Amino acid sequence: PYAFHVDPRVGMVCAQDATVTIVGAPVHTDDLGMRVRPEARGSAPTADRPAGDDPLRVVVLGDSVAFGFGLRDDETLACRLEELLAAALPERAVECRTVAVPGWNHRNAVSFLLDHLDRYPADLVLYMPIGNDLVDGYSVRESGFRREIADVAAADPWLGVSADRSERFLVEVARRLRRSGAELLRDDAGSACLNADLTPESSRRYDENARSIVLLHDVLARRGTRLALLQFAEEPYTWILWTRLVDAGLELPVLPLFVAIPVDLQQPTDPHPSAEGQRVMAAWTLRSLASLGLVAGLSPDALVDDPTLASHDAVRAPPRDAAAWRALADEARAAAARGVRPDFDLRTGRGAFQVLGGVNPDGSFDAHGLLVLRRAGDVLSVELDALEGRPDLDGLEVLVEVARRPVGRVTLSGDGPTTARFDVPPGLPRDAPVEVAFVAGRAVVTEFAGRAQMASFRLLHASFED
Repeated sequence: PYAFHVDPRVGMVCAQDATVTIVGAPVHTDDLGMRVRPEARGSAPTADRPAGDDPLRVVVLGDSVAFGFGLRDDETLACRLEELLAAALPERAVECRTVAVPGWNHRNAVSFLLDHLDRYPADLVLYMPIGNDLVDGYSVRESGFRREIADVAAADPWLGVSADRSERFLVEVARRLRRSGAELLRDDAGSACLNADLTPESSRRYDENARSIVLLHDVLARRGTRLALLQFAEEPYTWILWTRLVDAGLELPVLPLFVAIPVDLQQPTDPHPSAEGQRVMAAWTLRSLASLGLVAGLSPDALVDDPTLASHDAVRAPPRDAAAWRALADEARAAAARGVRPDFDLRTGRGAFQVLGGVNPDGSFDAHGLLVLRRAGDVLSVELDALEGRPDLDGLEVLVEVARRPVGRVTLSGDGPTTARFDVPPGLPRDAPVEVAFVAGRAVVTEFAGRAQMASFRLLHASFED
């Protein structure tokens, strides 16, 4: 269902000029690989409703949620919103377009729209950042399926930060423990640190995310296009990102949707919004557009009241201001910091959530690996092992860094695991989260569960000790 895009910052689009099936739903695409806008009921120009010289054009920008993952073209947020806007603005033609691809991160989405602004003119862009926007972008296999490979547009292309890889790693850890009669406990796994904004790599990705939105705003503003943000759910990612934008001097309208999407508005076998979930999102978006005055002539009094929406009021997020975002962001950082463990252990799953990047589902690491540990002592103890069946990697040196400062090297041996202890660089605060990096001289192709992957070594244990 996917195809390459010439811009490496975009990575991939849907197959162009095609009908592809994504999670059982047919998707019709244009020559750029975006969903074709269906003729939403009541919005398409007709003999008694000409397009006129001033149609209202809206772009819904984002990833799988904005795309309508698992839904037909006429069930998406853009299509539902177009129907509602057309009914509320009977004298004006309306066009809402979907510019989104499942798996896009913020760089992919913003770069695509800026590449093709001539094809997607808009009065208003509704952009929906999602928590997995901080991960790397995908590539595409020759077969047209998504592929995890070095993101050439990333700051460190060799540090693979992938939601799919991390999830499969956690699943395999849990399976292995279950087979031994144990289970992976939430507290043992530590804090999910990628979105926690506690260490330089997480903070750098937030900064990059905010800069891409500032760039999008500035370019759109020069064309007379307004930008507003759709907040899919209340979560630390959005509070931290909104605060970053305020600190950058950009206070955009934020249209809140869910506190957290309830199960009855998700798809039966997938947590993405169902068709009904998208309808609810469109109705809430319309009301926010009216109350914020983002669409000329759209009066709250003109909106048709839908009694079925009242049953979902309890899960609709309230509007918040910058002070509230900042307070919630600070609370989220503090909570994440309290949960950071001082150790990672592949055998027990301790600290499994704290791996930021480079890990494979089988627990091996690519050429660059990165995790977060709480500095509980003055010595870093590590245990690394060579890959089984790869004697060509015997003698491979792995550089170890603490807080981006080299502390030593570990030389792999085919005779078994290698342990080493390194002094912590001076000046690091006690009991604070610290990044620990492992950089190998090379990586090779291995296979796990029928999938090819790049791997260099196995990290069995790492901990800060006295």
